[in-house]
Order: sequence, then structure tokens, then C-alpha cells
Amino acid sequence: MAAEADGSRYEGEWAEDLRSGEGTATDAAAGWRYTGQWLRGRRVGQGQLVGPAEREYTGGFDEQALPLPLALALALALTPAPNQAQALA
Repeated sequence: MAAEADGSRYEGEWAEDLRSGEGTATDAAAGWRYTGQWLRGRRVGQGQLVGPAEREYTGGFDEQALPLPLALALALALTPAPNQAQALA
């Protein structure tokens, strides 16, 4: 397991000092967790990304690019719900 000072951590397989194979990365500060396949330190292949408010995407990843459904889900997760927006006003 590798842990960073900011609370991020990775537990899984390594090759040539890079995340490769199966593993789980967690970024507590940003509120996401990825479990799945890695290649040369990047999310590649099948995996699951769980973001803020437990929004999740399960499917294919290609060199860090966020799949469109996931990008939309994360954008929605960062937008306050109507009742939260009223409470903030």
C-alpha cells in the first residue's frame, strides 16, 4: 500500500514502480475511490469510480479520460440539490 500526506492512498499491484494490474486508489480530499484495472499508472480497462454523494460509474476507462456518463454524474454531484441551494442562501 502507498499512502500520501494528503490522505490519498493506493493498494494493489505495481510494475516498474507504477500502478499496474488490479488496484484501488482513494482520494479522501476529493471524495472519490477507483477500483479496477491500471496500466503504467493510469486507469485503463474496466473499473468503478465512486465520487461525492456516492455517485458511481462502472465500465471502461481509457488513459484517464472520464467517460461522458461519469463526467456528467460528477458535474451533478458537485451541483447542490435545490433544497441545499436554498439552505445555503
